[in-house]
Amino acid sequence: MYTSLIAFGHGGSIPPSALKSLEFGNQLNRARNHWIFEDTSRFVAALDREGIRSVLLKGVALANYVYNGPDMRIMTDADVLVEKEAANDAREILLELDYRPVEHDPPPNHHLVPFLTPNNVLIEVHWDLVPHPHPFKLGHPSFWPRTQNVDFAGTPSEILAAEDFLCHVIVHGSFQHAFRPALRLAADVTALLHKFGRDLSAEGIRKRAKELSVWPYVAAVLYLVASLAGKSILGCSPEHPPKELIRMLKHGPAVNGDWHVLKAIRSKVLPALDFSPYTGYERDYLDDLFSTGQAVRNEMMKSGRLDTESDQPAERAEPFSVACEAAHTGRDQV
Repeated sequence: MYTSLIAFGHGGSIPPSALKSLEFGNQLNRARNHWIFEDTSRFVAALDREGIRSVLLKGVALANYVYNGPDMRIMTDADVLVEKEAANDAREILLELDYRPVEHDPPPNHHLVPFLTPNNVLIEVHWDLVPHPHPFKLGHPSFWPRTQNVDFAGTPSEILAAEDFLCHVIVHGSFQHAFRPALRLAADVTALLHKFGRDLSAEGIRKRAKELSVWPYVAAVLYLVASLAGKSILGCSPEHPPKELIRMLKHGPAVNGDWHVLKAIRSKVLPALDFSPYTGYERDYLDDLFSTGQAVRNEMMKSGRLDTESDQPAERAEPFSVACEAAHTGRDQV
């Protein structure tokens, strides 16, 4: 936030004490990320020397290759994906680097126990992207031929292909972490769309998300981002909620995991944003979801953060009202 405020010349609109706090937080994050990158790069270089492929995931990949600067993304650890048969070798390399395992109860079933470096950096080595059991195909071997080569501190490494990267970030933030924090998830998705916009299409992301069985989550998060932006995002319009959400509300989830996205939208998204009066847990999840975008846009307009001349909020179209009515009609069935 601090970097963006300064870059766009809005530092003067923030109270000096608040700006100073943001500056201090930015300095702390920069220092923390420096050690995260330093210790992760040592590990990735050691993997490369042994001929083990590595894919940078989540925060490390976002900070280095998606955001405009490595200090613009807060992270608490580093996540690296290796092929499952290489996991034990990766563990031995971590020990050789004097990185020590941290007790984890129960032990994770999709990555090694976290390892702590001498600089107090946590590194998690994954062989799968999501804890088991899950209804997805995110462990599909088709990930590996699609990865993109990157240079990480002078060492060859990889990141997920654009569609896979977007799907993983969305599922991690919605399914695993129940939209906590919602704004960071929205920021990550927005940054990915900005970075890989030319490589992403509405048809392509829908097809890939369905192949991975994650489309309901992708549709929900893209709708959330579209509502915040007040414009269509990869075919998801603020005025037309994805039919998958309406289907889940009217007929129940296609897979058990879909309940997570419905529960999270109801209980986490609006309270996390805290921009409208509709933040109570008793509110229907579709009320929460539909009110998010307009409430945030109104708040942005009041505070002058939205150019009302070039981005007027559109009147709600008839299909939106029809969708609301259909969703509320099916509420009891859910």
